[in-house]
Parts: sequence; structure tokens; C-alpha cells
Amino acid sequence: MLASISHFISGSQLTPLPVGETTKSRPSKLLIFVDWFIPGFKAGGPIQSCANLAASLQFEKEIYIITTDRDQGDDIAYPSVVSDTWTTVNEQINVLYLSPGGASFRRIKKEILAIKPDHIYLNSMYSYYFMIAPLLVCNYFGLSAKVILSPRGMLKPGSLQFKKFKKSLFLQVFKILGFPRRLLFHATDDTEANDIKNVFGPGTALTIVKDFPASAQQPLVAVYKEPGMLRCLFVSRISPVKNLLYLIKILQRVPNTVSLAIVGPVEDDVYWNQCRQAIDRLPANITIEVQGAVPNSELAVIYQRHHLFILATHGENFGHVIFESLLNGRPVLISDLTPWKDLTAHDAGWVVSLASDQRYVNIIETAIGWNQDAFDRYCQGAWQYAKQYITTSNLKEQYLQLFS
Repeated sequence: MLASISHFISGSQLTPLPVGETTKSRPSKLLIFVDWFIPGFKAGGPIQSCANLAASLQFEKEIYIITTDRDQGDDIAYPSVVSDTWTTVNEQINVLYLSPGGASFRRIKKEILAIKPDHIYLNSMYSYYFMIAPLLVCNYFGLSAKVILSPRGMLKPGSLQFKKFKKSLFLQVFKILGFPRRLLFHATDDTEANDIKNVFGPGTALTIVKDFPASAQQPLVAVYKEPGMLRCLFVSRISPVKNLLYLIKILQRVPNTVSLAIVGPVEDDVYWNQCRQAIDRLPANITIEVQGAVPNSELAVIYQRHHLFILATHGENFGHVIFESLLNGRPVLISDLTPWKDLTAHDAGWVVSLASDQRYVNIIETAIGWNQDAFDRYCQGAWQYAKQYITTSNLKEQYLQLFS
């Protein structure tokens, strides 16, 4: 079983130490709570962020991760893990996969008190076992651990507009109990920092450190492109915030030949039914391929088979799927509600307001008209943009400062 976990953790994510090798020192213990972790992939960004974080800091921190034993929406546990017991991936990284029956406030309290972490990193705004319970333990059992909360985009206006009453009630209670004053919030950009302040007040303690993307970039892979055809790609969860229905309606207005591959798990059945009805109304020149959820290890090949990645999202605090498209040298067409603002200047893609429907149509038409040379220029621009981001971000040092 350990070999199976190590397989998921190797490569672009976590790399075990060579046999017999040890670190020189372990200055502090970092305990990460996240609802889903590798080998899961359906929950998207938080899984990748936490895996990339652990990979980067594994030789500077003694890392513990508490998570669930199954992927988002699944009824059965991962076949490669043993539930409710600690898995030691290497000498620095330990993972506890909790089953539904094994997750309890008592178990969370037991593990925190046993580990005695120096830092606790929470990765959700609304999860009971992976945000509220750890916070209660820290507040009421005398722990001195520094607690950092990353809302993961859950405080963005585009996210708060869905299930508005429940979220508003929760946040009011959260503030009344005084929890925001006892936390350091982690924002991934200035926009998210403003979102946090808008909800909890201008005096809220926070720090801004960019999200941790995948850093293993492969050589640029070419794909055939001729004028008059375009293979588009959507990769994300099927939910209102990801705005797939908007994209389908945009494609209704495109007169030329376009195919769209939809990759991602269905999170909202009602919303997906609306999307399916819109797909049924598409003209014959638009072809849709529904691929469902795909493991992260298989996504690079899917990006490389397509010409243009499109995500008209209502809000992303990072957008791992956007960066992965750029990482694989594929230009993107995205909304202006993400951190990626300067793509056009680098020939890496376009950033367009959701109020500009015709602009989306026009850009898709432009991409349909690309010949090989024009397409290759955008591919090179996307690939170079991602390369520059990796080489200039200096993220490891910033995260070490966050957990110091």
C-alpha cells in the first residue's frame, strides 16, 4: 500500500527520500487539514496546492496531512490507502486518511494534541472536520500553534452568490464567535485579500502568497492546426461557479466548426441537466464530447490534443487548470475573475469580462481562423508565460516565511 501512495506522490507532486537518507534538521511541524488529497483529483485546486506545497517543503518541515479516504462525491475509499491509520510516505510526510466513520471531533482533537504542531494550515471555509473542528481544538485546548486559514476562493463574490443564505449565516456566526481575530488568513492575490477584508473587516490579519502550481514543465508538444476548425477544451468541476452553461450558449452563436471536450466531475446535477439541455440545442457545426472526471496524471495529454482552453469562470483564487493549460503550451480564453490578467501581452491567451458575450464569440472565431504558424505562436507564448512564472515566483521561500 505504501508503494501505491508513493507512486501518486512521486513525479510532479511529492518525492520520497532515497533509502537511508535523512534530513539535517526538522525545525517545526506543519499540520495540514484538507478535505481531499492525492490520489484524489475531483476537487481540483486545493488538492494540487497542498500536494505541491508538501513537495516543496518536505525537507524543511515535518509534514502531517489529515484528509478523507475518498475522492469528492465518491462512496468508496481509495483502493490504495488504509483508512483511519497514519501512512508514512517518507521521513517527512505523514498522511491520515479518515473514513466517514473515523472522522470525529474526538479524533481530530486526539491527533492535534498528539502531534503538537507548530503550524496548522486549514484549506476550507465551511468544512466541519477540516476547518471548524481544528479551530475549536486550538481555541479551547490551549494549543500555541499558529493557525493559517486559506479560504481557497470561497469568499469571492462569485462563490458567495451560490447557497447565499447558508453561507451568510455561517459567516455571521463565525464572526460572532471571534474566530477571524484568532487566525492569519492566507490570500493568494490582492483580489482575494480584498474579498477577505470585505467579509471580515479591514483589520483582518492576512498575508498574500501566490498559490503553489505544478512546476514540472515538459517540452512543448505540437499539434496540427488548419484554418476552419478548432478543438476547444473545458476542464473543471461541473458547477455554476465554473460557468459551463455560459460557454455552451456562447458556442450557439459560433457559425463555424468547433468541438468542445468537457472534462470534469459533475458536482451539481441540476446545473448539469441545464447544460445538457443547452447542448441538445446546439447547431450541427458544434460537437461536444463529455469525458467526465479524469485523473491529473492524464490531463497533460488532453491539453496537448486541443487548441484552446476556455473557462468563463465566476471566480478563481488561482485556477490550476488555467495554469496547467499554459504549462502545456495551450492558449486560454478566460473571464476577468481570476489572477491571470496579462495574458494578451504575452500571446498566451485572452481575459474577457462575462458581460462581453460577443467578445468571446469573436475570439473563438479568430482562433478558428488560425493557420499552423499563428497557432504555434500562441502555443509558444503560453508555454513561455508558464515557464517565466515558475522561474520568478520564489514561492518556496515565501511559504517558509508563512510557516515560520
